[in-house]
Amino acid sequence: MPKDIKREPKRAEFYEDIVRDVISDFKKRREARKSFELQWRLNMNFFIGNQFSEITPDGDIDDAGRLYYWQEREVFNHIAPIIETRLAKLSALKPNVNIRPATGFDDDINTAKFASRILSSVFSRAEIETLINQAAMWAELCGTCFYKIGWNQNKGAPSGQNGDGEYIYDGEVEITVCPPFEIFPDNCNAGDIKSLKSIIHAKVYTVDEIKEIWGVDASPEDADLAADYAPDASGVGYTVGISKTTAKKPENCAYVIERYTAPGKKYPEGNLT
Repeated sequence: MPKDIKREPKRAEFYEDIVRDVISDFKKRREARKSFELQWRLNMNFFIGNQFSEITPDGDIDDAGRLYYWQEREVFNHIAPIIETRLAKLSALKPNVNIRPATGFDDDINTAKFASRILSSVFSRAEIETLINQAAMWAELCGTCFYKIGWNQNKGAPSGQNGDGEYIYDGEVEITVCPPFEIFPDNCNAGDIKSLKSIIHAKVYTVDEIKEIWGVDASPEDADLAADYAPDASGVGYTVGISKTTAKKPENCAYVIERYTAPGKKYPEGNLT
């Protein structure tokens, strides 16, 4: 396009269509992933001692109760000690990173050493050992977990102030652990991430957090949408109950939905909505 031709600003309907498309896609993926989700919730109930939990025909977790008045229902939780032992062994492993030089020349060797020190410093500031322990917990309970690596422009050393007197920071690498409840692939049966065309990361935040991070006044979501797996002090990081109806409902929360699209013909460099 010639430089003297200006693009017309996109109309509000354009962005509304994008929002509708992402939300519709998110709901479809939630429905497609429901069977995996039920198994994860059942595993979590077994871990905390709800050994009589079962998946009901209507797609929830429930306790059927005693079939006869004389039945004994003592619980001997063999699952929690096994998982705790495995996690203790995994936590004893100290992660370390090294970068191998491309050649045997001194310049490449020195560059690799310097890069290794930078990467080690990033891992130290990100508290990578704590993150690995969190990911190991989710992997033991659900069979999978994800790391998300991004750039947080509000971290790092302050480098000055803007016109409003607010501090500007250098920014820093940010590593977060994403439980499987937050990840919605376009194909739940895919062998690995590379074979996916897009991934949705949907996380529950309080409206105050959304305002602080993105500067947006979000409205609280309907409880049925936002309360499914909100962060909670349950020991495993998420609300765990016999069923959704008995789980603690968070207040003033909303979903933040991010859809990552792999590079292709339409988006040669990929796309983030």
